[in-house]
Amino acid sequence: ANMFIARWAASSPAPESAMALRTLPPRLAAISTIGLGVLVVTGVLLLFTVSGFASFAFGQFWFWMKLVAVGAMIAVAYLVQRAQSEIKQGKTPAMAEWLPRVGPVMGGLALLATLFSIFVFH
Repeated sequence: ANMFIARWAASSPAPESAMALRTLPPRLAAISTIGLGVLVVTGVLLLFTVSGFASFAFGQFWFWMKLVAVGAMIAVAYLVQRAQSEIKQGKTPAMAEWLPRVGPVMGGLALLATLFSIFVFH
């Protein structure tokens, strides 16, 4: 959603609507951070509540790949939060040129984490 909103804001001829659209990405990022927290909590619960999988899953290659994907998602979410904090302070974040790529990166990482989870818990 943030990718589309950013494009609409950039192409909007009216400054008022562009400003209204630019307030949405930080709010959506906060919601997605909550979703990432839910992903981590439910992943741990799934790991330890599925009978016999706790010791089995830790040894699987796909489990570790899922952890790498989720860890990368957490790192990207942290960097986005830092960038948004700097933008609120009126600074240009160091990763400003990378912000348009965050959506596709997070989407790809989420897809990988889902696929790896399916491989582990099938």
